[in-house]
Amino acid sequence: GGTMPNWCYNRVEIHSEKEGAIRRFKDFVEDGDNPFSLNKIMPMPNAVAASLEPNPNHPPELEIPTSDDWYHWRNEVWGVKWDTSEPNGEDGRYAGLEPCSMNTYETYLVYNFDTPWGPPNGIYRYLADDGLEHITRDPEATIRWYYHEWGMGAEGYLSL
Repeated sequence: GGTMPNWCYNRVEIHSEKEGAIRRFKDFVEDGDNPFSLNKIMPMPNAVAASLEPNPNHPPELEIPTSDDWYHWRNEVWGVKWDTSEPNGEDGRYAGLEPCSMNTYETYLVYNFDTPWGPPNGIYRYLADDGLEHITRDPEATIRWYYHEWGMGAEGYLSL
């Protein structure tokens, strides 16, 4: 059902030389099997999250939300409608072509994931502005965020 979005590939690189900073970031953004959870970085308020619960007027297997508050909130705040590695009702598939993956090195982390239509600009802005320093406790920590959306031929690095 529904139109499948154009998927946007994202590669996020976090770099820090400070002891413990990489581990702190990794632990902060991880949610169960998902190494880079948008909801861990900028959590949905409870009332918004509640709108994701199944609507009593529809059979639960359709997973139709009670309202679309979550949709508007996520698009406004995160910049995308689905979290990374989120089953989106398309046969229980992940939101994206592949589940989110992560490679970890001593001084940097690399995440690869897909998001619908474009990159989650709100998440990038939060991290690039002061979120990254807040999470890693390293003012020198850096983020590089590459995106490529083939459908529209849009690609490049996000910047503030």
